[in-house]
Amino acid sequence: MAILTEALEKINASLSTAAQVYVKAGIAQNDATIICFRAKYADPRMRPVTMISAVLLREVIPLLMRRHLNVKSRFYGGIHYLPSIEKSHQYGISIGDDAANLQLIK
Repeated sequence: MAILTEALEKINASLSTAAQVYVKAGIAQNDATIICFRAKYADPRMRPVTMISAVLLREVIPLLMRRHLNVKSRFYGGIHYLPSIEKSHQYGISIGDDAANLQLIK
């Protein structure tokens, strides 16, 4: 939301425009959270981090978790499968497009 605020201030957006942008962004964020959790629990595979920590890295995992800087690091750290990261990215684009295209005012 901070990026939206900065962009809206930069273009000196009207209150009406700002309200619509915040509503659409909020809808997109909530939809994205729901989709992520549905996808997470729809796939019965055990996550790599669960298997690794159960067998080998009980003390190393907290160090890996603290060093995550981007989405790809979640793959390299064994937390997510690459297909789920790619699918999440696709969902994010779709959710963002749907929210942006909402007609809030007639």
